[in-house]
Amino acid sequence: MIIQKNLAENLNLNVDVLKLAKGNMYQEHERFIRTFDAKWRTDENIILILCAVILFTLTDRGLYIRIIPITIFRRYLESIYPGCEAKSTFLKLIQKITELHKLNEELTNVYLDVKSLTGGATAYRDI
Repeated sequence: MIIQKNLAENLNLNVDVLKLAKGNMYQEHERFIRTFDAKWRTDENIILILCAVILFTLTDRGLYIRIIPITIFRRYLESIYPGCEAKSTFLKLIQKITELHKLNEELTNVYLDVKSLTGGATAYRDI
C-alpha cells in the first residue's frame, strides 16, 4: 500500500455535481463559505473550538459533555471581543454550525443520489 503524501491532491470532489443538483446546492455551498467571516477563518482557536463543538454536539453523550465545548467557545470569544461583539459573534457562529449541519445533510443526499443514478459509481475519484 502506498501512502499518499498529499491526500488533498488525490481526493477530487466533483463540485459540478452540485451545479446540476436541484435546489441550488452549488450556490448554497458557495454562500456558506462566503458568509464565514475572514476574521473567524484566520483564527485557529475559533476553528479548533468550533470543531470540538461540532464533534461533541453530534454524539449521543450526555448534555454535560455537550455543554463543555460550547462554554469554552463562548468564554474564548469573550476574551478576544468586547461584550456585545462577543455575544453577537457567538450567536452568529452557532448559527453557522446549524447551517453546516443542514448543508452537510443536503450535500450527502446529493452525492447519494448521484451514486444511485450512476449504478454505484461515486462523485469521488478513487484514491
